[in-house]
Amino acid sequence: MLQDTTSEVRPGSRLSCWCFLLLTTAVLYRAPLWERAEFESWDQARVYVPLQVSNARQRAEGEIPLWFQHGFLGYPMQGETECSGVYPPTLIFNLVEDPGTAWSLFLLTHQLIAIGGMLLLLKTLGAGPAGQTLAAMVFVLGGTFVGELPQATLVTTLAWLPLIAGLMLSSCRQQRTGPAWGAGIALGVQVSGGHPQIVFYTLLLLGLVVLCEFRGEKRWQRGGFALRGGLLTLALGLGLAAPQIWYCLETMQLTDRWPGLSYEEQMNGSLPPHYLVQLLLPGISGNDHRLQILFTDLRVYVGLLTLPLLLIGWRHGPASARGFRWALPLALLLALGRYSGLFLVLGQLPGFSSIHVPARFLMIASLAIAVLAGLGLDHLQTTPQPARGWKRSSLFLAVVATGLLIVGLVTSLQAHPVSLDGFFRWGNTDAIFLREWRLISTTVKADGLFRAVLWGGGLAMAGAVFCWIVSRSDHRRWITAGSLALIAVDLLLAAEHLNDYAPQGFYARKPATIKALEQQPASKTAGPWRVTSPANFYDFSSKQRSLGLLPDNSSGLYNVDSLAVNPGARSEWLRRTSSAMTTKLHALINVRFQIVDRRLASLGPQLFDHVREGNRDYWIYEVPDHQPRATFCTDVLTLTDPDAVLATIQSSRFVLGQTVILEAWPDGHSPPTEKVDTASTVVISDYRPQEVVLDVQAAQNGIVVLADLFHPGWQATNNGQPVPILRANGVCRGVAVTAGHHQLRFQYRPNSFYRGLWITGLVLLLLLVAAIRMIVMSRRRKQETA
Repeated sequence: MLQDTTSEVRPGSRLSCWCFLLLTTAVLYRAPLWERAEFESWDQARVYVPLQVSNARQRAEGEIPLWFQHGFLGYPMQGETECSGVYPPTLIFNLVEDPGTAWSLFLLTHQLIAIGGMLLLLKTLGAGPAGQTLAAMVFVLGGTFVGELPQATLVTTLAWLPLIAGLMLSSCRQQRTGPAWGAGIALGVQVSGGHPQIVFYTLLLLGLVVLCEFRGEKRWQRGGFALRGGLLTLALGLGLAAPQIWYCLETMQLTDRWPGLSYEEQMNGSLPPHYLVQLLLPGISGNDHRLQILFTDLRVYVGLLTLPLLLIGWRHGPASARGFRWALPLALLLALGRYSGLFLVLGQLPGFSSIHVPARFLMIASLAIAVLAGLGLDHLQTTPQPARGWKRSSLFLAVVATGLLIVGLVTSLQAHPVSLDGFFRWGNTDAIFLREWRLISTTVKADGLFRAVLWGGGLAMAGAVFCWIVSRSDHRRWITAGSLALIAVDLLLAAEHLNDYAPQGFYARKPATIKALEQQPASKTAGPWRVTSPANFYDFSSKQRSLGLLPDNSSGLYNVDSLAVNPGARSEWLRRTSSAMTTKLHALINVRFQIVDRRLASLGPQLFDHVREGNRDYWIYEVPDHQPRATFCTDVLTLTDPDAVLATIQSSRFVLGQTVILEAWPDGHSPPTEKVDTASTVVISDYRPQEVVLDVQAAQNGIVVLADLFHPGWQATNNGQPVPILRANGVCRGVAVTAGHHQLRFQYRPNSFYRGLWITGLVLLLLLVAAIRMIVMSRRRKQETA
């Protein structure tokens, strides 16, 4: 059994580890590194890159990015968008001008963070360079890490987990608080990354690490220190990320998650147990990009040749790895969701009620597998009699290879294509998966199955032969090199088709629709305006993919406001308003243009332009009677029921530019009693994401309506005096004014975020004091020694 002490390793071995891992990373991501391509897949283009580009613009203007103005009517950046504006690595977008290049560097930076964290974690567990290299390679090149890149914030937050765990374990082993301080800082950065689900997983894993320290003769001493170190890590990490946490909790109160998801909502995205067959079948989901998106959360593959090493590491790993032994079965059971029944109990605990897509627990399982496999290879490198382990691995792989090759032979002899269509449909209740799965042709599915069994069988047979040969050899250095090379080839081939890329300049190049909109005559509508397009449109064909219809938040790339229906704060009002969109409602909330990929007879007279990009046509229509972003209304109705508000807006009683619906007439203001001949005017003198200034010349009492999202984080002043913001027309902001001149200033200043900054400032002060104290004590010890 491995000892809980780290053996001395030559510096050249460390360098060899990094060189090998950097080489495999460069091979997998050669497209963005060498072939002038950019990461582009699903939510990357629709959500994450536009948000980061918008954040960078705000930082360049001296603002902390807290509000995204280019989607819906604007929405808070840290609600459910999971794209924090205060995450330190996003500064890459301020340093690199091209958004596609910045995005590639951003993702590859987290690849390196994950590699470094895994090397430290395995070193702490006592593994040598071979085990460290294998574990890092399996984790960062495995299907779970690579396959989750379309949902990038999952990966960028997960990348910090090995480093946090490694530092925490190092603190426990050395009985020193220094590494726990480092773990706390890393945790603070991870939490500021914005994905609360991965942070929740991190806290669970840290709890396991602490719990497993209560072992051996000095269990209470070891466990007590681990508990104190864990609390220090937790306090420091959450303190550093206090603005993000407090702000996220505040914005989540307006979402469906806050009261807790129902059991069915929690179980959406459970892993059907038979999907674990992917452990033996690399690439079973085929090469179709739509299939890669469907299997993003369900992908399990970590390398067929890794599995025997996993079993060896499970049996012979050190006692300090006990937490990962526990984490693996627990994560798999949680990933099964509705199929394991564990959530029936745990789902009622604090935190679990807001977690969905249980299959994402596979990320913890993949980390545990990588750790145990690395320890397994290290055991074979250090044990005096490794032949038995290699022979057993050979037998295991030979059995798997025989089974897979027989399946491949049988399927190839069938008259009709054989696929796992029914296999993957059975037990999967996810409506989106089933809908998209039906769109994949039988031929593509059958080809995926045949390639998987042939490929898996061939790899297993090659592995079996290799293990048999090395069981009779004593050249351990060459055995290590051969093992790493075989597993690298396996993982690289399996991950080769998981990512999708676009040509360089994809994000920076303006679509034809944006170019057409930029040529519109500004005199027809003063101030900012919005566009709208079909909801959630995205073309899965890599050759035809375009942002011409401005899916979701992509309009933010071009500094255009779009009525995207993917807002961060999904309140009851937003949900109802999004589903009730009509031409009149579009006009009311400042939508000037509608972009579609087909002709609309109803808007035929309003055709603004017809453009073509590639082989796709786009029609741009001007919305009739579209209203300015800010209007002055004197016809005031009071309603509170959302359905009644929306029904009234659609009726003839509601006159665009004159009528406004409030929940109640504000105290201290009286409604207008008679009409006046002089027109009231509202001019937008300054419009920024987090500050809007209006100059109002009111001929009588009325309501100034700003067609931006009503949200409690916004504050308003009238000629420098604070005034309440009213909920206007269900989702917009309104301010009551009297006759005369007014300067209205709207500022986004969420109290939760700024309170959190005070906490972070206090934690940073404590860190400074602690650092000074350590320096002083170190100098004293040196003087006493001298």
